[in-house]
Amino acid sequence: MRYVVSDIHGNYELFVKLLKKINFSKDDTLFVLGDVIDKGKDVQKLLNLLFGELRDNVLVLAGNHEFELTKLVTNLITKNATDRKIVKECKKFLGVKKLTMQDVDDIMNMPYYHEEEDFILVHAGVPFDTKGNQIPLESAPIEDLVYDRRFKREHFLPPNIKCVIFGHTPTFYIENQKGKIVKYQKKNTTGKSPKDYYKIQIDTGNYLTGILGCLCLDDMREIYVNEFD
Repeated sequence: MRYVVSDIHGNYELFVKLLKKINFSKDDTLFVLGDVIDKGKDVQKLLNLLFGELRDNVLVLAGNHEFELTKLVTNLITKNATDRKIVKECKKFLGVKKLTMQDVDDIMNMPYYHEEEDFILVHAGVPFDTKGNQIPLESAPIEDLVYDRRFKREHFLPPNIKCVIFGHTPTFYIENQKGKIVKYQKKNTTGKSPKDYYKIQIDTGNYLTGILGCLCLDDMREIYVNEFD
């Protein structure tokens, strides 16, 4: 099965709880839509899991928090900073005690989008030109892919493109949708595959709600875990 989750923000224990609930195995694939770092206390444990044991079955995209760290590291590299200095500054940036240069490299190598036949995965959204046409993802400014807030607007339904599945803005801010995945379904569809939707917002804001949501792309089931259970 294929699953997608977003904005874990270092909440290692809740993420592991989710993996157990979906019975994640080596036959499954998990897409993570950015912001695995910052806010949570177990950033390195989460990175070690994603890029260690789960590496062959997980694709981790970069979010705005990874992009900010990448900019910091790039600036340090231009100043000929040592690996030790880079790790020190990254630990300070993230507010964590443990981090390795391998962790930093893994973060900097995260792609910014993933596209398949019937959906686009991205942290924040996809950009459009002044005529309303989608800008090809390979040409899109990274800032648009990781910061765009246009997709959070309920009335904004991207026309004539694949379903866009994104995180970045917690559904906490949508009325009566606290801690829920929010789907925008097209008319006269069954809702059983990504192609039946305009967009799907999956950031359940676990650092605010204690709830981490996951979407199964093969049958569109929503799976949730709560750190208070």
